[in-house]
Amino acid sequence: MGISLCIPPGAIESGKKQVISLVLNWDLSDNPLMTGDESLVSPLVYCGPHGLKLKRSCQLIFKHCAFNINELKILKSETELTGHKDWQQLKDEEHSGNNNEQCQNSFNITPNECQVNISSFTLFTAIMTILEDCDDDSLPQSCKWLQLAAFSCPLKSNSLHYQIRIYFLNKTPCALQWAIQNEAKFGGVLCCPEKVFLFDGRKEVGHGKDVIINTIYTSEGWEMIEDTDDDSNRIPFLYIWHGKCPYASLCFHRQLSTSKPTKELSLQFHIFQETLESAGEKLIVQNQAKPNIYDDNEQQCEKHKSPQIKIQVSVNGFKESQDIFDVANHLKCKKIPQELRLKLKLLLDPSCLFDKNWKALASYLNLDSSIRYMEAKESPTDQILDILEQKMYSLEAIQNILTDIGRIDAATEIKEFLEQSVEELPQN
Repeated sequence: MGISLCIPPGAIESGKKQVISLVLNWDLSDNPLMTGDESLVSPLVYCGPHGLKLKRSCQLIFKHCAFNINELKILKSETELTGHKDWQQLKDEEHSGNNNEQCQNSFNITPNECQVNISSFTLFTAIMTILEDCDDDSLPQSCKWLQLAAFSCPLKSNSLHYQIRIYFLNKTPCALQWAIQNEAKFGGVLCCPEKVFLFDGRKEVGHGKDVIINTIYTSEGWEMIEDTDDDSNRIPFLYIWHGKCPYASLCFHRQLSTSKPTKELSLQFHIFQETLESAGEKLIVQNQAKPNIYDDNEQQCEKHKSPQIKIQVSVNGFKESQDIFDVANHLKCKKIPQELRLKLKLLLDPSCLFDKNWKALASYLNLDSSIRYMEAKESPTDQILDILEQKMYSLEAIQNILTDIGRIDAATEIKEFLEQSVEELPQN
């Protein structure tokens, strides 16, 4: 993550044991309150325990993405990791005292690092402030480095739709890792190398320049789904400037005239700040489809030179043979029906004894690290169901999970839905 804490010998009293914490804070709500002239350019780092006084100063190092280090300010919040933050600028003080130790607030800023000497533990971060216009317009100022990161779910040969999300992140290792973890909940992975982008923060007529995403190439047989919102391909200036890790979601679908299975998909985007097209960057995404055992059943059987497997299915009291792939396609949870989804949300969203609600479901799926993120959503259950859809969980598997966590009521809803669905299976 590019974050380190170097504690010298003698910082803690000899013979004393002290637990030290170094925490990367990914809660965007803890960011400093900033004006339009200020931009977050580093992670929020917590050294704990809060208020610990050291006998010798140690050095905290973290990355920043400011272009001009003269515009950078290091902030300190003398508060706990949880609770209200009180960010104040860290002043570089002169050396004092008879020993050779640096004072607790001295710091050094390199082109990509903040090196802070501290003797008490709390929260630290860095922002940059737009300088007054200088006489020489050729001098770069009020800019920061971004990384453009594109994520999507793996393409499948029978995919009719494809969604890609392009993040606008500070160029620091932890910002990219935040996006990777955020996407992991939905099965999204990096689909191309990240791209470096110089983001201009200088103002024009009182407003910063938004970022525009233009799709300049789409594979044959695919087309973009136009959003009714005219600003769907526009990222507001302040979202990026204040380090909110925004992203644009672009959707594509296969044209109806194309009947052949999709083997690959290529996309090209031109990304630029408004009125600065020549300074933009090109982002190229190429995705290769992976074979799916549920696709092209006849071709799969012919490929393996084995007959189709028939099983006995009881439909309306009559037994008949149906192909196992046909049955699997009916039972596979490609999309949780809206009626069933609504019932599960009503049952699992509310708080209950021992948190046997959506939190228990998230924990069962090893999503404990995402619980705090999901709590901020209108329906945490909706978020989890999206993940289950992405990972192609069957309704029977979801029913078993709900039974395991003790939510028999929700499991029963799925069971009743499955029984009704089997009755409605086609007889031919």
